[in-house]
Amino acid sequence: LEGFFANKTFNLGDKCTYTFVDKGAGTIGDLHPGQRVEVVYQEAHGVLVADRVTQEPMCYEGTVKACEPVQRTIVLYGRGRDKTFPIAGDCKVVLRGDKPGSLADIQTGNYVTVTYEIPNNKPTAREIAQTSETFTGLLTAIDLNTKTVKATALLDTKKFNLGDNCAIVINGKIDGQLADLKPNDKLVFSYDEINGVNVANRIAPVGIPQATETTPGQPKTP
Repeated sequence: LEGFFANKTFNLGDKCTYTFVDKGAGTIGDLHPGQRVEVVYQEAHGVLVADRVTQEPMCYEGTVKACEPVQRTIVLYGRGRDKTFPIAGDCKVVLRGDKPGSLADIQTGNYVTVTYEIPNNKPTAREIAQTSETFTGLLTAIDLNTKTVKATALLDTKKFNLGDNCAIVINGKIDGQLADLKPNDKLVFSYDEINGVNVANRIAPVGIPQATETTPGQPKTP
């Protein structure tokens, strides 16, 4: 293992147990470079013998600025800066209710949690979770002072409080403002319901184009 101040080499005991973030109990075959782990061990005359190896999750939350399935990269805006993660070939996408998804489900402006590992000191996404609910309807009211909006669909009306990190997607970019929205706009809201209060983290026009898959030398479709 590579620690903050030193490296340590452990012998894996015959009865050593292994626990992993994505599957619980595992085997020695599930260990690979780039995982962050905690090792419980014994020392005998300078020899370190591991009794238990537990993977610790490394997570980063942010708003999706771009997700490129072909190049297999995702760019998040969070903590005041952009951060780019290569996407592992076996990266899982998790949707609300622990439903499996695909990279096509990850849209510009989504608030996601990336669980990553660091092979070769390069943070690489192993799981992308987008677990918010969605509501599609016509915008009926905007309050710029309280940062709230209302929308209706058929007989259902919902009020949304905009979170501080709420992305308003205009022309495929996440820097829109509440004032850019107009009554009767048809919008899709991504939100989390907290004790009866709907907190929006993404608002976008229905049917906005997603990031276009490109090959080298081809420009993106605006």
